[in-house]
Amino acid sequence: MKLRIGHSEYHVTKEEFIENDGDSCLGLINYHDLTIKIKENLNVELYKKTLIHEIVHGIMRESGFEDDEIHTEDLVNRIGLTLHGFLKDNIVEVTKLYGSDRHGTA
Repeated sequence: MKLRIGHSEYHVTKEEFIENDGDSCLGLINYHDLTIKIKENLNVELYKKTLIHEIVHGIMRESGFEDDEIHTEDLVNRIGLTLHGFLKDNIVEVTKLYGSDRHGTA
């Protein structure tokens, strides 16, 4: 799967093991390689939450929030969980709005 975040297109893959600074993690975005890795064998709900979390990292970087004091895991977790809930609760409306024509019909 490929996802566009800002001007960059990220290739999303499932991986058996993901490591960040020596720690195992569920997902990881690499801004240089333009990849998002998500741990394989996650249940669907956790996969979606993890993917949204990594997307939020990408959005923050694309928006210029590269400073670790601003771009914290806590902030990304909060925004990611809220965005996940929003999409889950409103996916029909969001799909209608953005649909396949990419222009929406308000």
